[in-house]
Parts: sequence; C-alpha cells; structure tokens
Amino acid sequence: MQSTGVIVVICPAQSGTSQRTGNPWMAQSFVIEVATGDHGQYKHKEVFEIFGEDRITQAKLREGDTVQVGFDLEAREHEGKWYLRAKAYDVKHVAAQQPVQQPQQQQYRQQPVQQQRPPQNGYYQPVQQGYPQPAPYFQPQPQQQYPPQGGYPPQGGYPQQGGGNDDLPF
Repeated sequence: MQSTGVIVVICPAQSGTSQRTGNPWMAQSFVIEVATGDHGQYKHKEVFEIFGEDRITQAKLREGDTVQVGFDLEAREHEGKWYLRAKAYDVKHVAAQQPVQQPQQQQYRQQPVQQQRPPQNGYYQPVQQGYPQPAPYFQPQPQQQYPPQGGYPPQGGYPQQGGGNDDLPF
C-alpha cells in the first residue's frame, strides 16, 4: 500500500534490545497529512512506524517534506485487545506538488439587457434597455371554459382529429 503526504510530526526514535534474540532494535514514528477530495480540500493524518536503524537514516525525515510512504498493515493482540500498526518499509521524497488551482472566475461586466413585460397572449415582450431583473415565475393561463358563450357545443363544432367513424374503410 502507498500513501503520499506532508510530514507534520516526527517522533523521537526508540531503541532497545530484543528479549527473544538479544539483538538491538530501533524504531521511529512519524505523521503525515494527506489531502483527499477532488481539490484536496479534505485533510487527515496518518501515522507510520519505521523499524530498523538503517531504514531510519535512509529515510532522512524532515518536517514539511512531501513523501510517498510504502507500508504494510500489521495487527497484534496484547492482553485481549487488538492493535493496528502501519509499518513503513519505503519512504521516498517527492517534489512538493503545486496545490490544485481552481480556475479563476472571470470577471464579467454586466451588460444591459432588455426588460420584459408580463406576458400578454402567452408571450413576453421587450420593454426598454436596463439591467437584468429577476425572471418572473411562469404563470399559467386560465383554461378555456366550456361551454363557450355561443352555447354547447362550441360554434363550428369540435375540431376533427381523425379516428372518427366516418373515415373507416368499411
């Protein structure tokens, strides 16, 4: 597994002698801050442990450096509780990446636009030059009332839409 971030904390190195083998050991922990999200807006911290004096000196850890950490996860049990450790086996310094720049918003000059009158016969009509006004909400036209004033059915009858009995082939 790999993770890339900026070193924010370097803990002091710890050393001792293995009770099993009697060999000396050295370990050092460090914390990196990782940016996630589309534009790196979310940040979280991850802690890693380097084991071995040669790996510690080879890593050359410095706060503020951007590093890519290769690591394995290891779970251990102690007195009925389980602990998870991220053991770093490879630490590479990478060039500090430029933060993702969001495109600059262009400054638009507000141009005069034609104002509009309330609809007449369902259409908006231009009035005069001016600055933009909020668009009016759509207002539905009242439905036609049947029977119209001429009685029922309307004068001239209903429009033919086809499919009547008179256009059947038999």
